[in-house]
Amino acid sequence: MAVRSKDHDFVLARPLYLKASHRRDFGESQEARTHLAYVAAEIKTNLDKTMFQEASATATAHDLKIALPGSQYFLLCEWLDMIPISSAATAIEQVIVLRKARRLRADVRGQFATLDGRTANRAAFERHLTEHPFTPDVFQHFLSHLERLLGDGGDDRRILARGWF
Repeated sequence: MAVRSKDHDFVLARPLYLKASHRRDFGESQEARTHLAYVAAEIKTNLDKTMFQEASATATAHDLKIALPGSQYFLLCEWLDMIPISSAATAIEQVIVLRKARRLRADVRGQFATLDGRTANRAAFERHLTEHPFTPDVFQHFLSHLERLLGDGGDDRRILARGWF
């Protein structure tokens, strides 16, 4: 028995214990422990096209959906470093940009390659961070996905007042 697994930066999962044998009494059995992820997220400082394609490919979002079709896979990034590509044709639920901004241009980032460059350009970098803070509404958007998945937990009065569950 072989169980494939992938580490994710964030996951909501349940443990899964497997035991397999060619014998009815489970003699000479093999055992494995893994987790089934209902929600998985990869978190990137910056997201470029290569990272997006890797997350879309086998062994990440696609394999998660095959193992557990109702699962959800998200890409969260601090900075966007690519032209946005629709995730509709992939197994990725959404790409969420936490600062609602692009990463500094390559020519600007090059100025930070040395200690002297980082020291000289520190104020400009601090200004860039201040102008593009983490945005609470984007975090709330991600949390809303989790709330929809986790549901109300069966509060009859709230469900009946609302009319759906």
